[in-house]
Amino acid sequence: MIGIFALPKIDNTIQSLEKKVALEVLSKITLLSQSTMKDLETYKINSLNRHKDELKQKSNIVWNYIDAKYNQIGKKGTSQELKDEVIKMIVKMGDEKKKRNFSLIDYNSVIIAHIYAQGIDASKNTDIKGNYSINDMVEIALTKGEGFLSFWYYRAYESKDKSCEKLSYIRNFPKWNMLLATGVFINEIDETLKKRKAELFLQLKSIIKNTKIAKTGYIYIFDKNGKIIVHPNDTLIGKSLSDKELSEKLIKISKTTKELIYKNNKIYWIEYLPSLDLYIVASVNNTEIKKSSNTLQNKIKYIGLFILFLSIIISVIFFRKLLKPILSLSNMVNLAIKGDYTVRSKNNSTDEIGILSKDFNTMIGTIEDHIENNRHKDKLLFQQSKLASMGEMLGNIAHQWRQPINRVNLSLEVIDSILEDDDIDKKFIKKKIESSQTNIAYMSQTIEDFTDFFNPNKNMQDCNIVNTINKTIKLLAERLSNIEVKINSNKKIIFKTFENELIQVLLIVLNNAIDNFNSKNILNPKININISINDKNLILEIIDNGLGIKKENCDKIFEPYFTTKFKNEGTGLGLYMAKMLVEESMHGKIDIISDKIGATFTIKL
Repeated sequence: MIGIFALPKIDNTIQSLEKKVALEVLSKITLLSQSTMKDLETYKINSLNRHKDELKQKSNIVWNYIDAKYNQIGKKGTSQELKDEVIKMIVKMGDEKKKRNFSLIDYNSVIIAHIYAQGIDASKNTDIKGNYSINDMVEIALTKGEGFLSFWYYRAYESKDKSCEKLSYIRNFPKWNMLLATGVFINEIDETLKKRKAELFLQLKSIIKNTKIAKTGYIYIFDKNGKIIVHPNDTLIGKSLSDKELSEKLIKISKTTKELIYKNNKIYWIEYLPSLDLYIVASVNNTEIKKSSNTLQNKIKYIGLFILFLSIIISVIFFRKLLKPILSLSNMVNLAIKGDYTVRSKNNSTDEIGILSKDFNTMIGTIEDHIENNRHKDKLLFQQSKLASMGEMLGNIAHQWRQPINRVNLSLEVIDSILEDDDIDKKFIKKKIESSQTNIAYMSQTIEDFTDFFNPNKNMQDCNIVNTINKTIKLLAERLSNIEVKINSNKKIIFKTFENELIQVLLIVLNNAIDNFNSKNILNPKININISINDKNLILEIIDNGLGIKKENCDKIFEPYFTTKFKNEGTGLGLYMAKMLVEESMHGKIDIISDKIGATFTIKL
């Protein structure tokens, strides 16, 4: 009877659990890989924006100085004398190695002032790709008034063979028929990005190297050409898969079943990462998956036969006594099948039932270890998400600090240049000093605002929900500067929850709305946040006017990997993480509804 009813069920259950563990391991590694690349993309975008902001701030300070000199016409000297003063200052401020130089160029593409050149007609000058960069600068100044231009050039103190991309900011000064330009070489972004990518892939490789499936199974990553990118065996990295047929079959099934049983009875599971154009593979020998169930089945068969033999020759009383530990063990098996892996048999006898109990305890312990490993990988994933959020917050701090720092620094440089003049403009100097003091106070307040978010408080606490939402809005002050945000609450609501995790969820939802506004060029973007209490539950509704989301996308929006953005703009992890935080950590629920006007996210805690 045991052989007929119990063994097939045990076999299927154990094999199903082993496969489930392997697939969950593969899923976590895939999510970690996606999150790694999101970190790199965010870093690159923030670095480029930082360069643009720095160039604009530098240019604005010098432009204001030129405008102030122009306004002195009629009070002191002639227009040409003032121009000469400006040219002298521009040349003096230039320092290529300190990444600081300015150019004055007239509308005929003649360079009026520069650290290395004056009075040169650059109308026919081209960069290494044949673009008339100076003429393009004049075109931007005349048609747009200001703007950015990228071109390829070489550093003045380096070989002409080492050309790299340069980013310039141009601003028109029509009063003297000229423009002001300043630029910076941005190849350092690529160099830093390479180092950062190497560090992140080293961490990913360490995780993969220490991840085991069953006893000898492992995970590796290869590209579309079959070249191994990450592998537990260092000697195989950079080489092609030895079995070309295997790589072709794996790539093919990544779009369909995602499971392959190949030569030597090996089983493979594969996931494709479209944003990286890479394939992650989990591999294990199929006999290993069956080994645990086969061992247990054999012992159950022998014990079953032994029990059947004894049942014929022993009394009913002894049979009942023998049956009791078996029934107990059977109940434990049923509990384990239902998901309770804490059960253990306390039978320490040396007979067959004791051996079976020991094997059962070993099997359950192994399964519990696998589950604990998955919990650990879940923690790694949430840590990666928190690090990504922290990276964005640090980017915001850097973004909000660099502008006032540049203003203070450049104000000091302008003051230093003015102090060398015989006629010192004290009012202008005082104005710059007051501006610097204002910027320093702003920087101090900014770091106070961001400190609370980084506080690793994991305790539930009574929160003023309006204050919590205002904290979130302050963290996104830069991104929300052109968006109307309204908080609607008819009374003061105090609710006990994990405040930092609620802030993280709100950051994800608000960032999602901001990205949607930007991608659809919404003219008057608005976000309404409604707060209410219903049956002791906190209800938050985040409503935007971003023209909504397609119905088929609403059904998938909380799934991992799913994103409506371009592949280099998102990995689809944000809203998945928001769902995990709300439903698993805060024991709440998050939903979305959408129409032609916009989308509504509802969070119920």
